[in-house]
Amino acid sequence: MALGALTLATSACAAPAAPPPEQPVVAAPLAELPPLLHRCRDALPLSVRTIGALHRLLRRVAPRLRVEQRDCHAGDAWPIAYATSESAESGRPPMGFEVLRMTGDALLLFDSKDREAPTVNLCRILDYTLDGGQRVRAVALWESGDDGAFDARHPERATATLAWLELLSRDPSFCALGEPEADDDTGVPSLREEVRCALEPTPLRAAAGCAPGASAPPGAAADPGPDGVTVDKTLARTHRFSGLGRATAADPPGLELRLEQPERCVYEPPPAARDVCLAVYTTPSGERWYGRGDVTRTGEAGHKNYVDSYLTFVLLKRIEAERKGTGGRAAAPAPSPPSEPPPGPSKK
Repeated sequence: MALGALTLATSACAAPAAPPPEQPVVAAPLAELPPLLHRCRDALPLSVRTIGALHRLLRRVAPRLRVEQRDCHAGDAWPIAYATSESAESGRPPMGFEVLRMTGDALLLFDSKDREAPTVNLCRILDYTLDGGQRVRAVALWESGDDGAFDARHPERATATLAWLELLSRDPSFCALGEPEADDDTGVPSLREEVRCALEPTPLRAAAGCAPGASAPPGAAADPGPDGVTVDKTLARTHRFSGLGRATAADPPGLELRLEQPERCVYEPPPAARDVCLAVYTTPSGERWYGRGDVTRTGEAGHKNYVDSYLTFVLLKRIEAERKGTGGRAAAPAPSPPSEPPPGPSKK
């Protein structure tokens, strides 16, 4: 017992162990930013952004094309983009993304001839079915006083603005797979040949290997196909600037779709005139659909467009609400539109 006590006492008096030597701190390498390259083209190659041009192209792609139409109503929404004061060279995004939300069946826009007077623009949704695996959703906008801009019986003649376009396909686009796309083409593999033939002049179609009157084949279902998380990661590797689009989306006629996660919108540098939004949907039966939308930006060719007008009305409504809430003192305008715009820019 005495020996054990002596040993314990000796151990208790021993000098504390020296601390381990400090390890040098190694800084984590900075992640390489994706290059600013124009990778994802428009969903469909159109020389002019009108409903008539879209309808004529789709009719050539799929002669047995079906279209269903309805007026816009509260709840319809699609992404838009607004220019910021930043530049891509500064490391900050030159474009911000917003979701335009309808609160009625029309939009109030600034008249191009009189900047002080708003004008009413009518709005219509067109749903095209090319085949069992390809759909197109489009939004038409036109001034209410322009009777010839849109005729529901003859959409091929419409001069109404193509405000929003989303191509829905069972197979993912090259953009969603992280692969670059070519000009005057569609990035959806199952539609490439049909679109190429549709762009050929009629007398030359046979010589180009395009059978006259042929219908687009059913879209190939990607198996397994990337999910929404994978597409998001792919876009992070290929695009430097991105933002969120819609968190929910209306279903096309006869097709029940659920967004796997919020739509992802990415900035496309010059010479791109529009940006791109990608979405991944699933049906109740587990089928996966891929959405690819064209995003209209503020200011086209130096002139205000419907995006500018919408964002201006959103800002004015917010300032009005803040003024009423502060006893008549107007709040200073924000440098960019709010992420959740209050209702008000649309009619009714």
